Amino acid sequence: MLRELERQGVHFAPIRHHSPACARAVSTLIDEVVPTSVLIEGPEEYTALLSQLTREETVPPVAILSTAGDSAVSNGFYPLAEYSPEWVALRRAHEIGATARFIDLAWDARPDTSNGTGNAAESDDANETALTRSIQAERYLAHSATITALAAREHCRDHDELWDHLFELRGDTGATDDDATAQPRDTSAQLGAADARVLLDDVFVWSALARLEYEPDVLVAEGSIPREALMAARIAEVRAATTGPIVVVTGAFHTLALVEALAGAPEGALVRDAAPASGYGAPRDGTGEAWLIRFDQARLDAVSGYGAGMPSPGYYSRVWASGNADPTRDILLDVARAVSSAKTTELLGISDVTAALIAARRLADLRGRARIGRTDVLDAITSTFIKDDDSGSPSLRDALRLVFVGDRLGEVPPDAAAPPMVAEVRRRVAAAGLVIADSRPRSTSLDLHRKPAHRERSRLLNLLEFLRVGFATRTAGPDFVSGRGLGRLFQEWTYAWTPLVEAQLIDAAAEGTSLDEIAVARFARAERALAENGRSASEAVALLAQVAVVGLTDHLPRLVLVVGQHLDADSSLMSVAAAGRRLLQLFGARDELQLGDSEQFARLIEKAVAAIAFAVPTLGEMPQTDDDAAVSMIVELREFASRVDEQTGLDVEPVRRELERLRSVAESSPAVRGALTALVAVDGALSDVSLADTLISDLGAGADVDRAMRFLSGFLRAAPDLLLRDPVVFDAIQVGVEQLPEEAFLTYLPELRRSFGWLRPVETASLAERLVGRGAAVLTATSGGLTSGDLSEGIVLHRALATALAADGLKGWAGETL
Repeated sequence: MLRELERQGVHFAPIRHHSPACARAVSTLIDEVVPTSVLIEGPEEYTALLSQLTREETVPPVAILSTAGDSAVSNGFYPLAEYSPEWVALRRAHEIGATARFIDLAWDARPDTSNGTGNAAESDDANETALTRSIQAERYLAHSATITALAAREHCRDHDELWDHLFELRGDTGATDDDATAQPRDTSAQLGAADARVLLDDVFVWSALARLEYEPDVLVAEGSIPREALMAARIAEVRAATTGPIVVVTGAFHTLALVEALAGAPEGALVRDAAPASGYGAPRDGTGEAWLIRFDQARLDAVSGYGAGMPSPGYYSRVWASGNADPTRDILLDVARAVSSAKTTELLGISDVTAALIAARRLADLRGRARIGRTDVLDAITSTFIKDDDSGSPSLRDALRLVFVGDRLGEVPPDAAAPPMVAEVRRRVAAAGLVIADSRPRSTSLDLHRKPAHRERSRLLNLLEFLRVGFATRTAGPDFVSGRGLGRLFQEWTYAWTPLVEAQLIDAAAEGTSLDEIAVARFARAERALAENGRSASEAVALLAQVAVVGLTDHLPRLVLVVGQHLDADSSLMSVAAAGRRLLQLFGARDELQLGDSEQFARLIEKAVAAIAFAVPTLGEMPQTDDDAAVSMIVELREFASRVDEQTGLDVEPVRRELERLRSVAESSPAVRGALTALVAVDGALSDVSLADTLISDLGAGADVDRAMRFLSGFLRAAPDLLLRDPVVFDAIQVGVEQLPEEAFLTYLPELRRSFGWLRPVETASLAERLVGRGAAVLTATSGGLTSGDLSEGIVLHRALATALAADGLKGWAGETL
């Protein structure tokens, strides 16, 4: 059937996506046939982009990005490397004056299957998200039982190595149409006509074996049959309209179905019957439905989650560029240079490269290959570059990624139509001094305190991070939204311009025509959600802070009113305290954030103080399970009041009065009263007599033991150092603990240990010394009443304690053993 269609002028080029061998065969076939039409698998709306694709300024890797509009299908990529057969086909067609067309089903007309990839038979990679969906997915090769068995027979580790072994590394046999038995010779840059046809026929058989494993129902459900029906119809239309030869370039998985359908074979009925009786009509114009964008080698790499074609694009790009020459030596040199320049102790010299080159050649010979292949090089590197079991060396991994995957970013014509959103962001990013010439991750350090240009850059990076387009991530430094890292001078960011960024921007463009407009729309949604979910002052201030850091200062006055309303209505102490703390942080960063009218923030802080004072009494009602949180809140409120007083001069007495009132209420939570007592003592607002009376009252004889332990825990949590530097505190706590009944002491011993755990190690050691000294004094004062039996029992206990300490690795704590 294939030969009969060729006699009718239809020449099929079954290919594997991003295969250099297939690209050479396609180029040779076009030169041999000199077609008037070249038809290429790809959504037919892409034909509108051919004028951009064939311009000299377009330099792979590039991709066509399909936008799905209102369709349930996600955006999709159609990547092209310089060695992609489709790229070579459309460029050669342009060079010889042939008409090129894409003939596949429109992207938004394809089914969105349940596995989220749009092609159940072709992709189930968990790493392939909806955003990175490949229009050329070919996972069926990896899943073919026939190909897997063939790989095992040929001693190849997977279908990629088998593909190299059978196709990429075959030599030109020098065959003619009458002689297909000549010995191999290495002319990898260009295949002879007969060799090109032999290779394409073998690819046809390779993929036909994989296709035959799928049931027709599966092929219909995952979308292959509807696509093939349209492609077959378009081929037939062109064949009827022209008398010249036609070259058809499709993924080899589809070639068998197309041949059977066009040849009228019974097996082709499924495809023929899928076409509508009325036909498909004119091809879609596609203007505004797809965009030519720069792509990068990392996204071409199958290992990185891209669902179609060959892995290691950096390696195959070098193979393609080398022509007849063997690129192995240069590849090994580049890996060695990358390892040696990584500022590590690893250094690889020319002897290592030579050893690896020899190993690679021997491996290729051993495996019966005409040339050195990718796995031969990788295996040679493993056996010669890795020393002393350092296979996990980051520098070697990074070097392999740089050389074998690559980081090159393609180019498109500067005047090529681009989505307005992408054009705007590229302009703003470049104006901010950020490098987007390639997709390599970079970092920038921003001095927000002294450099206005850095503040502008920070606002842009914060805006892009807020919009979640995948361009930038803050890694360190002040975060004015969460309130973390505010003591640091520099804000640190990493960023990278990748094709995924452009795709995210195009997705976001549905919400507005500019970054600021999209951000305003999202802020408006967040504001509505705040109103619907109840009053939360802390969330309202977080929204205000986010608006401030992205630079939308024109919208601050309205949000200031919103925050004020939430502060008036929010009864949660935790929420209003967090709101107050964040407002004070924003007030302190007003110059870095260029907030303008700082009085509006001062008024909000005043509102926050009033809201906190109103909610303070709820601390006294908190249950024992929340003691730690209550004490932490008290410490935070004390610090907040001090900072407000210091930075703004606003009146914070309402908060202080409520805290003091809470301390004086006997029914309040004991942990809260203990913490407040400690902080008042730290401030010097309690005399020694009053402090002693309070401690003895809450800890001494007659006190409820449970409440006493909670009081002590709160006291020590709030100001543990008082125990050491204030004798009144030390003596009162000592007396309170000594007066505990033995049973109660044992019951509350874990809680006592936890309470004293708030001390730092050096403070714990100092406390132990004081307790030992006090115990020695008591022992001296009472030793006159001891009998010899008491002393003997003491020695036995001492030795037992020393043994136990030694077993726990604490022998030094026991001193000298008696």
